[in-house]
Amino acid sequence: MYAGGCPVTMHDERTAPSRRWGGSSRRGSWPAWPSVAYSMAFGPEAGLDIADALGSDPALRGYHLVTSVRGDLLEKLGRMAEARAEFERAATMTRNARERELLLARARRGAA
Repeated sequence: MYAGGCPVTMHDERTAPSRRWGGSSRRGSWPAWPSVAYSMAFGPEAGLDIADALGSDPALRGYHLVTSVRGDLLEKLGRMAEARAEFERAATMTRNARERELLLARARRGAA
């Protein structure tokens, strides 16, 4: 089943993300927030599935917010080494210096 262009494998039609969550061509935080919302409702593992699907979309492959959300969800799952790597990868993707600092600080926090 597909919801907004994202394969949903763990949940049925009643719990799948809305179709309106995907498909927009404008850039912004829209690609990352479905995985955050989904993780709040169904846990970080479910949100990670959505983030992984979003990250595999060629249009979003280099988008730092999807990668940083993956880092956050991995951190919540206790997968610290993977989370650190995602925060570091997201830091290389952003052009915003303040975001880069915050992402690298998250990576360092995960290393401690």
